[in-house]
Amino acid sequence: MAYPEFMKTNLAAHRGRWRLMRRGILLVLGIAAMRTALASVAQVIPAATATNVAGLITSAGAGLTSEGFISFSAANSTMNHDRELDAWNREGAALTSEAARELESKCAANPKDQPSLVRLLSYHLIHYEFDDPGHGSAEQVGRLYANFIELDPYSKMANAISISRLSPILADPKCFEIVAGKWIGLAQQHTNNPHIIRQAGTFLMLSPVDKAFIKKGESLLRQLAERDPDSALSYGNSCLDQSGPCFDRPEGDRGLAAKALGALQTAERLLPPERKEQVQLDLLSSITKAAFWAGEYSIAEKYADRWLAVARQRSDASTDLPPDQRLAREWDLGDAVHQANSILGEIALSRGDTKRAGECLIASGKVTKASPALGSYGPDLALMRDLLGLKQTQPVLDFLDECTKFWKTSQAQPVKWKKAIQSGKEPDLGAGFTTRFKRLK
Repeated sequence: MAYPEFMKTNLAAHRGRWRLMRRGILLVLGIAAMRTALASVAQVIPAATATNVAGLITSAGAGLTSEGFISFSAANSTMNHDRELDAWNREGAALTSEAARELESKCAANPKDQPSLVRLLSYHLIHYEFDDPGHGSAEQVGRLYANFIELDPYSKMANAISISRLSPILADPKCFEIVAGKWIGLAQQHTNNPHIIRQAGTFLMLSPVDKAFIKKGESLLRQLAERDPDSALSYGNSCLDQSGPCFDRPEGDRGLAAKALGALQTAERLLPPERKEQVQLDLLSSITKAAFWAGEYSIAEKYADRWLAVARQRSDASTDLPPDQRLAREWDLGDAVHQANSILGEIALSRGDTKRAGECLIASGKVTKASPALGSYGPDLALMRDLLGLKQTQPVLDFLDECTKFWKTSQAQPVKWKKAIQSGKEPDLGAGFTTRFKRLK
């Protein structure tokens, strides 16, 4: 598959960052599964059969379903298997080229040798090169990951939502095509398996280039969403992912945002109380963004206020929790404060209320505890850019002062931009900074 021009440009721009980050790329396969993935996929553990799969994995309680998938008889066995997958990924990252060649032979002789398969996949992700002229890297990663999901589609490594856009599985069209073909085949073969169809549709909607894959994924998810709240959640989040503006879709997709809003509100209505409580914060976040990008600003305002209120309530109630859980809730609040206020500011600008927009911009910077993503990649700059364009410099300067308190990896950037603004110059914001929370046309 040939690369479109925008893909060539973006791949070139990301190669340097990829080489620095590739030793951490194992995270993209769900080594530390994202909470959003857990929120969008029902936690189903298929019943194990009597088939002995001890030769494949060492976790207790393993079996194969009638469809041939690895399964476990208890939830703790599933968690042990996840830890086992983590260990194999780490071992694969440390393989020598000679050891990798030996594993290739083992996998060829036994495609169901999961430990060897995962280690080899990890090795090839670490050594992936986007500019491989023969595209052997895409063939290797795509083939190995496709083999993995065919064997273990219920594992967190197979969870489509947990794959980062920096991963070649999503960023490389050739690699994506190989894996997409496997998911389509599984969905066609297992038409009565909601989990397989949900995962297939979710993955296809993450397509970096091919809109035919996106339409196919949307079709699969839409069928399930009409009767299953978790599928409505997956469908809504998948539409949301494709609707928001990003580096390869700067204008976003307002139509998909409207579909996301409808599906997510359906999920909110259909989810049982216990499940709704489990995903409440992520659901409020997703509905706020979907309504904003769909241009439904009154709905977006209502959900943004609810999102902020729930995040504050949970953070305030976390004093008796263990430190790691308390910190996670503080991160949730930090993300909510920044993102919800960024959206509220853009809505204010849509009504010509620059004063309110400036207040929201400053509020979006008042982050007490920044999540790792916010602290590393920094704040969204869409509202700041819009206010600068309207010559509203004072709220921008106040916002930049706040950013220096949480943007730990690039504290020099807001200081540099502030000096430029104070001297009457246009700040050089450069490329790569987030401008995701902007209004769609």
